[in-house]
Amino acid sequence: MDGALVASAAARVLGLQLGGDRSPVDKLAGVLAAQRVLLVLDNCEHLTDAVAEFVGVVCAAAPGVLVLATSQETLKTSDEHVYRLGSLAVPTRGGAEAREIGAVSLFVARAEAVDPRFSLTPENTPAVVEICRRLDGIPLAIELAAARLPLLGVEGLRVRLDERFSVLTAGARTVLRRHQTLRATFEWSHGLLAPEQQTVFRRLGVFAGSFTLEAAQQVVEDGAIDRWSALDHLGALVDKSLVLAEGDGIPRYRLLETARAYSLERLAEAGETPAMMRRHAEALLEQLNVFEREDEVLPARVEGWQAGAAELDNLRAALVWAAAPGDRGVTRRRRAASRGRAQIRQRVGFVVRSVEHRRGREPTGPPTSRQGAVLHPQSFGVVVLIVHPAMRRVVDSNDCLACGTGAEVRADR
Repeated sequence: MDGALVASAAARVLGLQLGGDRSPVDKLAGVLAAQRVLLVLDNCEHLTDAVAEFVGVVCAAAPGVLVLATSQETLKTSDEHVYRLGSLAVPTRGGAEAREIGAVSLFVARAEAVDPRFSLTPENTPAVVEICRRLDGIPLAIELAAARLPLLGVEGLRVRLDERFSVLTAGARTVLRRHQTLRATFEWSHGLLAPEQQTVFRRLGVFAGSFTLEAAQQVVEDGAIDRWSALDHLGALVDKSLVLAEGDGIPRYRLLETARAYSLERLAEAGETPAMMRRHAEALLEQLNVFEREDEVLPARVEGWQAGAAELDNLRAALVWAAAPGDRGVTRRRRAASRGRAQIRQRVGFVVRSVEHRRGREPTGPPTSRQGAVLHPQSFGVVVLIVHPAMRRVVDSNDCLACGTGAEVRADR
């Protein structure tokens, strides 16, 4: 699909005729040139090139046009301003205030709609909070979970989240098919990836927590993917909102729990799980060096242990894998490098206790902003705002027109 077809679709929604010898994009741009218009383009991720072409021509020719586009991927146009939508806020504990926080508020609203018997109580609040947390605050996942409440109950739903792709399948019949089940949503997003991006995505699933760029490169590279193409593919996954980049200085990356569960399924289907777990363990062996500085004074060693605290989840996963029956190569190397598994456990335990002590004094968890918490039904993505330089005021809602790039057409006013 090219920009001309996007222009034709937009013209039909706007009730415009685009006859003549000029291209549909140029013709529509000419019609809109003298108007003050807000165009809302929804679900652009499968048409990014065509939408980018269309938006570039229209915004250049029509200074009164403002485009608001939603997509899992940025359009990469010259006047683009990106606003990323994160998941809904999830409370850090299950107190009475949990009801007012985004993810729980959405769950309760949907649960009450499908099951009049349900009410949030002090007894079931911790389970509801855990459900929302394990579903990463993803609105679609929370809605699908609430739809299962009459059948499973809160506790039955909570204990079955390890099989979330089999359980969360009761979406509304009136929504797009890719929004009817959690698996369909991820299959849609996965299908938009290039083959090498799919490879990198599934291999990143071996990371149990956040990870560095260097660790990701070491795990995913092979004969077809070198360290620099791994960088490009990781960047594409961040752009497509499948991998999160966190931190202001040197960022760390992570997959949401639900995205990781899907990536591990794909890894198993590709028959790569044993090899990738081994690579992960080998990459994490280097992190164990922070526990081996016997010649340094205690403050320096403690600083090294704390620097390794960000890798705690990965270290635990690597050590569990290395100690399991099967490939013993990493186990032998680990023992030789650390002079015994018990000593490693003792030192990792020290870091765990240190981090827990620090977390007892410092605030943790995501922001609890509630603004707009239950307004967006999609699973994840970005909002892209393209502002023409000539635009210098907020467009009034009376100036708004809307058109859709896919099967949905929606005006957000």
